[in-house]
Amino acid sequence: MAIFTDQIFPAGGESGDGGGVIQVISSTRTGDVSYSASSASVYKNLLVTSITPRRSDSKILVMGSADGIAHRNSTNYTGEWEGYLAYNPNNTSTDGAPTSWVTTLGMISGLGGWGGGGQMGKGSHAYSYLHSPGTTSVCYYSLSINRRTTSWFNNEYGGSRGTSIILMEISS
Repeated sequence: MAIFTDQIFPAGGESGDGGGVIQVISSTRTGDVSYSASSASVYKNLLVTSITPRRSDSKILVMGSADGIAHRNSTNYTGEWEGYLAYNPNNTSTDGAPTSWVTTLGMISGLGGWGGGGQMGKGSHAYSYLHSPGTTSVCYYSLSINRRTTSWFNNEYGGSRGTSIILMEISS
């Protein structure tokens, strides 16, 4: 089976082959990022990436990862942060504070144990989703973070591995 890049094929592909990759967009955020404690209803965009599909029947394969530490103290819920893969948030700037988005495509979570303790929720959290936006208008994909406590990203054990979003437009 061949892999087709930057070309568009009919929905059935060519004889014996499927569709191809039309375009790839990626973005990465490196360096330490921290957000101060807020509430369960306040979000920040850790990273936003956009793509403008060339065809309305294309699918967008969204892949990425976030590295982070959720710091906890002795109060319940303080070790919790949640990351949502959000489609078309109403604030499309990195570090912006969206109050809504069209749909949640996926969720990653940095949940520490309940009760007291030190730092919890360390690790790399990956996500992927195959989305059918049905448009040729610009599409924004955001990793939006809920800030129940002060949260750190790109700071795993002193490293700065980065947060990324990769968008691949796939012909049907």
